[in-house]
Amino acid sequence: LRSVCGCRGSQGWVHPGCLRKWQISVQSAVNQPLDVEGEQRHLRCSVCRELFRGIEPPSREDFVKQHSGLAPEDIIPGVLLRYSSNFPIPHFEDEAMQILFAAKKAHFENSVYLVTSVERATHDTAEVFGVNLSRAAGVDWARAPGSWSDEEAESWRRSGVRVEIGLGGPVKPRRPSVALLVSPGEPGGWSVGETRMLARRACPASTGHAQRVASDDPLLRVFFGLAKWSMVQLLGEVARGSWGVS
Repeated sequence: LRSVCGCRGSQGWVHPGCLRKWQISVQSAVNQPLDVEGEQRHLRCSVCRELFRGIEPPSREDFVKQHSGLAPEDIIPGVLLRYSSNFPIPHFEDEAMQILFAAKKAHFENSVYLVTSVERATHDTAEVFGVNLSRAAGVDWARAPGSWSDEEAESWRRSGVRVEIGLGGPVKPRRPSVALLVSPGEPGGWSVGETRMLARRACPASTGHAQRVASDDPLLRVFFGLAKWSMVQLLGEVARGSWGVS
């Protein structure tokens, strides 16, 4: 037994292993950045309010790395995230918050997300962006608003490009985010980028080439909305069993 805080009497002693299990359970219970920032129970005794001495919990970064089995450098463009049926459902006292969470969660149910980019936010944090490959918009491609004209989209179609609209995720869902080009002419068979740039690559005849080098039927999927995580948040979700990674 060890004394790790300011409590006295019988409650002033604890098994180190029991305290460590408590710290892990607390760190596992939260994952949203604001919730993680506000959680102190793994650092401070809930009775005397003193910081624990001698048995410090791992940092958030070390915790998610250990329990997810992944390092930040493992999350790169091209990684696939598969939704897990064990995705945790938090309890909200506010019914409106429960409804909002359910609406956002619909983007992730039975989904497969493609990581499209990883961007450095500060010297020690990164943001991960991705799009949902499994959720179609359910509207005709020509009716989707975007930064391209109907005439442009029609010219892509006449060139033999299949154009589809996908719902990329809950962040800015009414705005075009990125496009995905699936074609044997692309490195690895696919590329992610800006819609017009990929459309030009899918239709080389429009840029002066005599014939298309890639497939006669490339697919251009334009996404509206996207998903966004901090790197630590995403690894935390993997650690909690919310996502499978491949």
